Amino acid sequence: MHKVKDALEIAIRNTGGVISSAGIILAATFAALTTMPIADLFVFGFMVSIGILIDTFLVRGMLLPALILFFEKDK
Repeated sequence: MHKVKDALEIAIRNTGGVISSAGIILAATFAALTTMPIADLFVFGFMVSIGILIDTFLVRGMLLPALILFFEKDK
């Protein structure tokens, strides 16, 4: 059984590339909406793409692991 910090490092090492790739692909899919001539689709595609990238790299990459370590019960 691993401590929380060690388990978190293993989990990030093993899943980080997959999560990052999926986030980039999903953001690119929604970014394709920015090529549409309709202004509402442009705004929707742009905002969702930016939101997915923020979620992928900031929230799941930094904020969530930091919160897990902050609130761990193994202290």
